[in-house]
Amino acid sequence: MEKLLHGLERKCRNSVIIVVPSRFHGGYLITCVHNIMAPMHASNVFLYRSQKIHLSKNMLAKIEKEREDKLMKKNIFRLTVLLTILTLLLPGVAPVMAAEKTEFQCEEILVDTPNPGRWTYPNGNIHIRGMVNRYSETSTDPRMYGVNEVILNANWHEDYTGPMWGTFWLENDYGGWEGTWAGLMTVQGPRYNAVGDGFGDYAGMKLWINVHNGVCTGSILEH
Repeated sequence: MEKLLHGLERKCRNSVIIVVPSRFHGGYLITCVHNIMAPMHASNVFLYRSQKIHLSKNMLAKIEKEREDKLMKKNIFRLTVLLTILTLLLPGVAPVMAAEKTEFQCEEILVDTPNPGRWTYPNGNIHIRGMVNRYSETSTDPRMYGVNEVILNANWHEDYTGPMWGTFWLENDYGGWEGTWAGLMTVQGPRYNAVGDGFGDYAGMKLWINVHNGVCTGSILEH
């Protein structure tokens, strides 16, 4: 029986082995079929008479396991192909690319103050609302060049120190940045952080600026 099975495995490679009990012959009909839908020819059927039923059951179990393993592999392959196609075709699904972050240094010089805003002096303190200052911005990153219009609000003490905040609008020939800022005026100089969004050629980019005692650094997060 074992020799016959080994021979069948070689002959029936890439085919289906079928073992059927034969009540008429008192044994088993064994064949290999390349196309399960094709008619079975008698010349391809082997008759094996044996009373060793346990060997036939082991063979049937082996055949069933091989069939299930092949079917599982085919199903996994088909599912992988289907998921790949869906990923490429579904709207809004695209490969995720890592955003690029660029660090830079910057410098700003006050050009003019077109609007001094409104100043009040409650209890000897200094409150400013809506002051407009224009700065000339230079940087190690050309995207940070341009004229920066800054709106300043402040609640300072009588020595001109204290919290301040506002908005900014920086523009050059290719686009620009708009955002908000907040920080403190200290005896050593201004300290503040700013965050903004790009427009024009810089649309979709994010900007962060940190100014500490006159030292300006920042970063731009690209698409």
